[in-house]
Amino acid sequence: MAQVQVDVVVVGAGPGGYVAAIRAAQKGLSVAVVEKKAELGGTCLNWGCIPTKAMVATARTLSHIKHAGEFGVVVGEAKLDAPALHKRLRGIVDTLNKNIGMLFKKNKITLIPGAARFTGPSTLTATAKDGAVSEIRFGHAIVATGSSPIEIPAFPFVAGKVVPSDALLFRDQLPKSLLIIGGGVIGCEFASIYNQFGVSVTVVEALDQVLPMTDKDVADVVTKALTKRGVTVRTGAKVEKVDASGAECVVHLAGGEQLRAAEVCVAVGRRANGAGLGLEELSVKVERGAIKVDGECRTAIPTIFAIGDCNGKIQLAHAASHDGIAAVDTILGGHAHFAEAATCPGNIFTDPEVGIVGLTEKAAAAAGTKVKSGKFPYLALGRARCAGETEGFFKVVADAQTEQILGVQIVGAEATDLIQQGVLMVAGEMTLSSVGHLIHGHPTLPEGIMEACLAARGEVIHG
Repeated sequence: MAQVQVDVVVVGAGPGGYVAAIRAAQKGLSVAVVEKKAELGGTCLNWGCIPTKAMVATARTLSHIKHAGEFGVVVGEAKLDAPALHKRLRGIVDTLNKNIGMLFKKNKITLIPGAARFTGPSTLTATAKDGAVSEIRFGHAIVATGSSPIEIPAFPFVAGKVVPSDALLFRDQLPKSLLIIGGGVIGCEFASIYNQFGVSVTVVEALDQVLPMTDKDVADVVTKALTKRGVTVRTGAKVEKVDASGAECVVHLAGGEQLRAAEVCVAVGRRANGAGLGLEELSVKVERGAIKVDGECRTAIPTIFAIGDCNGKIQLAHAASHDGIAAVDTILGGHAHFAEAATCPGNIFTDPEVGIVGLTEKAAAAAGTKVKSGKFPYLALGRARCAGETEGFFKVVADAQTEQILGVQIVGAEATDLIQQGVLMVAGEMTLSSVGHLIHGHPTLPEGIMEACLAARGEVIHG
């Protein structure tokens, strides 16, 4: 059995793990990373954020070409070349994978292939696919094992018929029709993408709106846009079972209605990958896969941290990266700021996009917080009209008395980039007046944020 001694061992090489490893190495610590998959970068790089956003870019290119005539540009018919798209996705992912490997070498990080299992508060083993076992002794450990798509017992995965979202990537052939169970972020993003690719898409969501983390008026814009483009959106509809035995999948809804599709994607969330690591035997609580941690991402064993999706707190890649750096700073005895839901942005790459940070009106009402809100439509922005991007609006939520900005939602073009201003507004405890009276460049989309702040105070100029 090979033996390794390091200051810090990181379990998982996703956006939380590899960032933590690099930061620890930069600070002069000896570091090993244990990763059971052949690919570095985790779900985000290999089966999530990156390949899906590359698909979004292709979908938008198709959309721009279809509407080129509106801009005085004459082009021929545009159609998707699925094998070429597959090749492009693979090239992007492989390049970024190699980049992480080079960063590991540059920072003298030891990569140990294998499945990790803790054997004590300062030891773990890594078992490679060939059965070879390495023992790692460490001063501190950072667990960053991510999450996996949830599989529902009533409709288990069937290859090529009932699939997780991962299976919608890297395809040379697309289904004629696709039914997506779940109208959350993943479901709505793939509905937008596959619709632009020419696939007949249906979204079935059990709740009364898609994108339940947003206010209903925001979700309604996305629903209207999807419907306008030909997507069937069914809210308040519960799937009871899926029959995948025939040529088409038959989806049975509560109440007896049946829907049919060539393929069904189950996108009802992700489960933390915290179980099976041996932590339970060390008296670390793991509930439904989520490793229980305190506000500094420490487990019941002070030298073992759990960051990112595996702790069940904020399942976003950027939160995992942030907490990876914070965990290392904490190990070194510094003062660290860990991710907080109130200031962590949500980026939804639907068409139109959605950006969200902080408190929604819906959450404020549930908490009994008195707020005032302001909205401003893209349609009233000169820059949006020039770009032909007039769907959606900007929305701010502020404390009713102090006017401190508590939340921002944007639904429309470039919302996933624009929301970063909202993060600064919320984190900086800015007020409606302080943002509304800042000079914003003209003509630009961020003017919509300024106008929404002014609207909340009854001072909107172009509304």
